[in-house]
Amino acid sequence: MLITFVVVYNRNLIAKEIYPDYKLGSSLNEKLNNPINIRYIDMGMDILENGYLIVISGKDTKSELFSSVNRKDKTYAYAGLVFIENNYPFVYTIALPTTTSKGGLVRDSFENYVGAKNVTGFGIYKFPVSNMQVLAMQKIIRSYYQKGVAYDNNYQLSTDEAMYPSEFVFKVMTQATKNKKFISYTNAGPYQFVSIDDLFLRPQNQKIYSAVFN
Repeated sequence: MLITFVVVYNRNLIAKEIYPDYKLGSSLNEKLNNPINIRYIDMGMDILENGYLIVISGKDTKSELFSSVNRKDKTYAYAGLVFIENNYPFVYTIALPTTTSKGGLVRDSFENYVGAKNVTGFGIYKFPVSNMQVLAMQKIIRSYYQKGVAYDNNYQLSTDEAMYPSEFVFKVMTQATKNKKFISYTNAGPYQFVSIDDLFLRPQNQKIYSAVFN
């Protein structure tokens, strides 16, 4: 337990020194007091590469709502894309609005993203893309991040000024690959919606790792 504490503490300290906006995990998060769960996060982090898809499941009402619209696999509710910056993995994702934030595109540490209090598990997937396409993904994400993409409360694919989590991944990938059919989407009457399982169940994806927290 002491070794686990020292490793996690030092890693958080280094990340906070490099990135002032890095947030330490809450001491009220009992999940992070379990060394097995810390091991799951460490194992996932050790195998991350640029452009990997990260999906998470949750036990809160919003997570259950998002996962319920998945057509085939209702395991996961949210998604983001990983990029290694200064030897540290960060997840770019669309955050939902809260009482203290209006949401939108954020950069969160991998540990905070998968280790958040309501997260019950996570999966890591690799898209079948080339190195050049991964670089294109990074360029597109940086452009979105600099512009500031808001959270899309209307869940429409027609605008790039506001997006929901799976839409963000969908648009990055279709632009980077220059293939509008790279990821399919769900038709619901007159509406088009990108579900989380449209992302991780995409044919030719490679599942890298998954874990369910204790």
